[in-house]
Amino acid sequence: MLAARPSNKFEADYFININCPIHINGECEIICCKKGEIDIYVNDERFTLRQNQTFFIMPFEYHEFKTPQNSECIRFIIYEKSAQSFFDFIENKKTSKRIFTTDIKTLNYIEHILEPNPDTVSVKSITYALCREVLKGCKFEENTGGELSLFTKALDHMSKNFSSGVTLESTAKSLGVHPVHLSRTFKKSAKYSFTAYLNLIKFSRAQFLLKTTDKTITEISYESGFGSLRNFNRIFYSIAKMTPSEYKSSFTEYPF
Repeated sequence: MLAARPSNKFEADYFININCPIHINGECEIICCKKGEIDIYVNDERFTLRQNQTFFIMPFEYHEFKTPQNSECIRFIIYEKSAQSFFDFIENKKTSKRIFTTDIKTLNYIEHILEPNPDTVSVKSITYALCREVLKGCKFEENTGGELSLFTKALDHMSKNFSSGVTLESTAKSLGVHPVHLSRTFKKSAKYSFTAYLNLIKFSRAQFLLKTTDKTITEISYESGFGSLRNFNRIFYSIAKMTPSEYKSSFTEYPF
């Protein structure tokens, strides 16, 4: 069962037994567990989300979801343009606590005003309510490491330029560092290389297009920055363990 409401400012989806391969977003992701348990892996760390708990994922954190037995949840994606002050606050910060108990009244309110195509007022109301819950329930600390700041800036550049042939060299040039230094930063900050992260960003974009548009697989492969249909199919399958065509018809199994 899935109720997707994608826009360029806000998304909300309802899932039963959520399972999703590793992916990465440039936005904030919030998971509210209504029933059962969900195993969430963020940056190689495992968390278990239980009934009436909420989980917060920062931009550019690679993550995946697995349901051990059964679960029901709502997933929200908050875009920067709809919550600029919130994004300004979490910039250059990290979370030391990301699981908290959901305020039932707030969650009931959000579910009550959710519609297939919410208007601007509803989107703002939901966004502000969610951000308020995150600020109340999570703990944030300043990121003091220069390497991590460079890593985040690189991911931001990649997410904005993935479809225009971005490379390690072009990213390093835009950030004013040597490509070798940037490559080492990725190795120190995460288990994935620059190329692997870039493929995850392209993969996430392709997922969104497969789910929300009627574009052909070929059109999506180029719009996602893969360059060729063969390359697109190979990389997509290596991550999702299914082809783009199979994914498009299997949203309830791999919902986003």
